[in-house]
Amino acid sequence: MGGLGQSIRKYRGWLIVAAVIVAIPVLALAWWLGSPLFINKTVDEEFPYSIGAVVPEGMTRAQVDQTMATMAMMEEEVSEAMPEAPPQTADEMMASVMDNMTPEAMAEAIQSMTPEMRAEIAETMAEAVPGMTPEMVAEAMETMTPEMMTGVMQNMTPEMMAQMAAMMPEMMAPAGPVAVKQGMFRDADSFHKGEGSATLYTLPDGSHVLRFEDFRVTNGPDLRVILASHPDPMSRGNVHSGEYVELGKLKGNIGNQNYPLPEGLSPDGYNSVIIYCKPFQVIFSVAPLSDG
Repeated sequence: MGGLGQSIRKYRGWLIVAAVIVAIPVLALAWWLGSPLFINKTVDEEFPYSIGAVVPEGMTRAQVDQTMATMAMMEEEVSEAMPEAPPQTADEMMASVMDNMTPEAMAEAIQSMTPEMRAEIAETMAEAVPGMTPEMVAEAMETMTPEMMTGVMQNMTPEMMAQMAAMMPEMMAPAGPVAVKQGMFRDADSFHKGEGSATLYTLPDGSHVLRFEDFRVTNGPDLRVILASHPDPMSRGNVHSGEYVELGKLKGNIGNQNYPLPEGLSPDGYNSVIIYCKPFQVIFSVAPLSDG
């Protein structure tokens, strides 16, 4: 027995070393198996910007994602005023007056005139109706219906109409822009975000313009402004499923901006505005439009 004790004491150091060598892998295995039970590991990765994107030939999806992520960090602000009506020539102004001088508009204008102005109008109108005196016309103006006004106007010469128009400065002034359709931008998804208003206006000269106000969208490569007939496009298939027209490159991802419609293009058939990444065919934001 004493010999055994001496042997143990003699080799105790080696035994301890051997025990440690055996224990290290055992403890490591136990840690690997048991650590997930009491240690939290937080991961917060962003979803790839390129999800749903078309990968162009010559690029990888990783390159597309990197390009879009880089552009998303950039901001380009634009601030444009509402477009003004171009100056009109005398002939263009007179044509505008003639277009707006309906019997109803005439009756409304006459009711808002001073007695002196109404007397001048009565004198001009009397010249267009044989047998009528300015006094008779002035009296008739009190109860004149649109139908009666139409008959009088049909007998007026262009010179008489011009004379009446000169007495009605409010009819000479071009009307301001008229909103015909409008909507609010919304996010396309959790990574491509947009906000602000989109409004289609008819300008006094008959042209049309799309205007963004308080606008902001996630930036991206080669973003385009598109008018589409689809009322609420959620995919590139929706965009291409109906009529659409590209109004040009997005001027900036922030700010008030104007995009004229091509000459002769009516906004009637278009129901949404899309901010669209052309090379990767990704929708960044959509504004469904309704009548203004």
